[in-house]
Amino acid sequence: MSVSVLLGAALGAVHVQVEGETTEDNVYLPALIDCTEAVIAGQLTRFPFPVPVVPVGCRYHHDEAILYQMALNYTETTAKVAAVAGASLVAVTLTGLHLGEYVNHVLTFCDGMSDEFDAAMLRIGHVMGWVDEAAALRHIGKEQTPPEVIAQALYCILRYDDDFTACIRCARQVRGRRDWVGMIAGGVMGARLGDPSQLPADWYQSLTAHDQLTALGKQLAEL
Repeated sequence: MSVSVLLGAALGAVHVQVEGETTEDNVYLPALIDCTEAVIAGQLTRFPFPVPVVPVGCRYHHDEAILYQMALNYTETTAKVAAVAGASLVAVTLTGLHLGEYVNHVLTFCDGMSDEFDAAMLRIGHVMGWVDEAAALRHIGKEQTPPEVIAQALYCILRYDDDFTACIRCARQVRGRRDWVGMIAGGVMGARLGDPSQLPADWYQSLTAHDQLTALGKQLAEL
């Protein structure tokens, strides 16, 4: 499933952009490849959030104690709690945690790390019944801080847990760091779907890095 997770993250980062902005030159794709290579090789190098979320979540999904430390080790200092939470979301999806347990699990896993993160996660429950998704996303993350981005991504996943395209289109309504939200939501949705064939074919075929990401995903799966 690591292949679909990496591809999902890449597709989310690219296709979350609104019409006219979508580009293969998304700055996070080269970093995603470099970070995945570093994680596979065991080279401890710090990367900007949200790049380490998916590689770390895939590589260490079998042991969340190690995952916790590795998320800290691979992420620049300004987004520690968000990196831990995002990697945990990828990991628990790969291990089959029920969707309804995501919020409580991540809050427990990150307990005591950040009051800001806890508040953002709790705001998801305030807005799940709202019709206006754009307003819901603004309510969750007005400042677009890394903790709020995790909560926004999880909101999109909970809204469209079996529809990759709809999930990423929901994330397009974010004002600000859509690429961050798209990468995280796309990675988790890739884990939920579990197979690259379940990703939108037209998006997948247009991704110039798909061969490299597929090869790296296979290497991650073998670790």
